[in-house]
Amino acid sequence: KLGSLCQYMGRMSQAIEYQRKAVQTESDRPELWANLARGLLETGQMPEGIDLLRKAVEKMPQNPQAHCNLLFRLHHLPQLDPQMLFDEHKKWARIYAPADLAGTSHSNVPDPDRTLRVGYISPDFRRNSVVYFFESLLDGHNHKAVETYGYGSVEFQDQITGRLKEKFDCYRNIRGMTDEAVADLVKRNKIDILVDLAGHTGDNRLLVLARKPAPIQVTYLGYPDTTGIQAVDYRLTDALAEPPGAEKFYTEELVFLPEGFLCYRPADFAPPVAPPPAD
Repeated sequence: KLGSLCQYMGRMSQAIEYQRKAVQTESDRPELWANLARGLLETGQMPEGIDLLRKAVEKMPQNPQAHCNLLFRLHHLPQLDPQMLFDEHKKWARIYAPADLAGTSHSNVPDPDRTLRVGYISPDFRRNSVVYFFESLLDGHNHKAVETYGYGSVEFQDQITGRLKEKFDCYRNIRGMTDEAVADLVKRNKIDILVDLAGHTGDNRLLVLARKPAPIQVTYLGYPDTTGIQAVDYRLTDALAEPPGAEKFYTEELVFLPEGFLCYRPADFAPPVAPPPAD
């Protein structure tokens, strides 16, 4: 606990010291290995941190979030092998999100003239870097043609959460709900397109998408790689983020947006732009 507290306070050297002692004292607890791995990775000790985290994941086969953390951290290795990374994502999906988990029937009416229902699912509807890119997209929806649903799995809500809630046509707080319950909610809401904004980052709800509650499912924005999940149909990107040949490392079909796939909005607390130092 002292190690976790020091991590929370940003005192990583102390955290690592306490966590090494904890691992030595209780060497059969893989969650302690994972905590130590986090400290090592946060301080740039990549090989040791990755090795320890991988061992922890192997001992915790029922912990998909720990395995997601491993996938995320693998991107920080200096010698990154795209094929290895792709194989690791597919391995995660085979364990936690097999194809037979996905539902096959949807009651959405195939009428091209009706209002489309688009759902966005994320743990990051709060002050988070994702919001700096997502909020402009949400503001840009034509609400006569598209009805927007937000599915927020936010641990600590803030004023940004409240602001986004007002911008969705419908917002659901799914924090604490099981993946099965959220998937059922999405189906009952008759969502046509469900968009994941987190990928394999912390507190993601990828196992909701694994159940295929919407006929079309997309991953976008919050993660620089594939989900590995067969039930996710598309990934929104551009030709700079995914250069030619990248398609073979994705289980999703890549949709290339012509003018770039990101639209940045500065933080609301950013100061006004200063005048130039000279005319």
